[in-house]
Amino acid sequence: MVKSFQIKHLVFSITFLLGINGAYQDLNIPVEQNSFQSIKNVDGEYKSENPDCFISIKISGLDYTLQNGDYQVKDTLEINSNDKSVLLRFKNVHKDHLKKDLTAELIDDYIVIQNYGNSLNNYILFNECEEKYIELKRK
Repeated sequence: MVKSFQIKHLVFSITFLLGINGAYQDLNIPVEQNSFQSIKNVDGEYKSENPDCFISIKISGLDYTLQNGDYQVKDTLEINSNDKSVLLRFKNVHKDHLKKDLTAELIDDYIVIQNYGNSLNNYILFNECEEKYIELKRK
């Protein structure tokens, strides 16, 4: 299991605390757009292990398919990294009230999605999931 969100994952936390896709850029934290080949291979199928919160993401190159219950979306993926983290931006996720890109962090063989905010930044991505951080493990 992924070690729970240590300081080295601060960029990910800031992104969601502010509720801004790409907050790491707005805060002038150095992030460079890398070519797909320069980042460790992210291709594969990632699935949540919680049957009450089933989410599956398949990545091939810079294309992805996200499935959650009856909802499915296929689109493109942006990969950004710095010396401490790899951020994934899934373009055009239109589920329930979510009508924006979905940002997640790649940690080892896991994709980690922050599912909901706090009282200052109230949002929820997947209503059927109670977990604050949804971990999708590479299969």
